Amino acid sequence: DIWNRDLRVVCGNLNTALSRRHTLFIGSVEGQNICGLELARIRTNAGLISRQRVSADDERYCFLIVQCSGHQRIRQFGQVIELGPDDIALVDSASAFELEPQGLVQSLMIHLSREQVALAAKQQWLFGKLTRNSVATHMIRSLSRTLGDIELSQGYDDANDGLALEQALIGFAVAGLERANESQPSFACVSHDDLYGLATRLIEASLQEMQLCPEYLARELSISIRQLYRLFEHQQVSISCYIQ
Repeated sequence: DIWNRDLRVVCGNLNTALSRRHTLFIGSVEGQNICGLELARIRTNAGLISRQRVSADDERYCFLIVQCSGHQRIRQFGQVIELGPDDIALVDSASAFELEPQGLVQSLMIHLSREQVALAAKQQWLFGKLTRNSVATHMIRSLSRTLGDIELSQGYDDANDGLALEQALIGFAVAGLERANESQPSFACVSHDDLYGLATRLIEASLQEMQLCPEYLARELSISIRQLYRLFEHQQVSISCYIQ
């Protein structure tokens, strides 16, 4: 009851179903307001969190979800996306959606003006997973870590700062979604060593992914299989040995 009350206060009209895999329910939600920018820190092992009925108040926002730990699925508009640690997704809060945690998860849910996101995105569906290793996605991760600074959140209350921060997040989110649809490699101008570093961090963050393989890595990095193998050959180690 406490969980449902806090979740609805912070995130709006959401319903929770318990997981049959866990005998103990874990759930905490903490709302935060930084210069007018609202966000929620969620930790739970719930079976399903969903919004089926949308009220007028729910139409104000899009949710920018930064996955801090664990894995979860998000369903909206007949599509399903998978989120692992450090993945980021944009969800249209004005339409029905489902969050399905796969065990215990922690995530940051940032409330962005739906009107402003729609103007920036110029697309019908405000839903999708951001390209994992684009510059825009890395910037969102960096900003989300800064938002966790308690002294920052309590020491300032300038609405102009909040608007500027929201516009920056909207710009990066839209850029990340646009990159996901581009056919050109995302790291054409990234140095060999930096790209190898991105590849190894992606492996370390994806060790629990069943589909972890060279094809998966190349697809996530937007490079060819041949280029991926060359990255590791240059370091005198094979991809399979690194994963092991």
